[in-house]
Amino acid sequence: MKGILLAIGILASGAVALRANAEDKPATAAVKNGWWIKIKTEKTEASSISFQIGTSKKDRRDWRVWRSGDPVEFDVPDDFRTVSKLYIHATSNPNDKNSWFCMMYKGDGVKHLDFDDDEDQYKGQGDRDSECN
Repeated sequence: MKGILLAIGILASGAVALRANAEDKPATAAVKNGWWIKIKTEKTEASSISFQIGTSKKDRRDWRVWRSGDPVEFDVPDDFRTVSKLYIHATSNPNDKNSWFCMMYKGDGVKHLDFDDDEDQYKGQGDRDSECN
């Protein structure tokens, strides 16, 4: 269940400030039984990374936004967990800050992405990238 906290404050100028904060469900640990993502925070300067996911560039959808402080390992949605090839498009926010993560399949690193704007990759389960392990 999502709860919403709404705070109202009166500023010195008399203006009213509104702040909404939605409580997210507790994060669950990555199962890693198929495709999953691993963020390398020591190489990530961006405050968030926006993800799109699909089976190709033409067949993709918005997926999620990872924010600094969120769990650094997370599974892809169930309907993409075991596809033979996975397409990921990621955008670093803000665009001039570096983001670094790996596309993983089960226990293996498939592809690392290191970028400061946006990047996309289309990779198969059998591809390997030693920088991810």
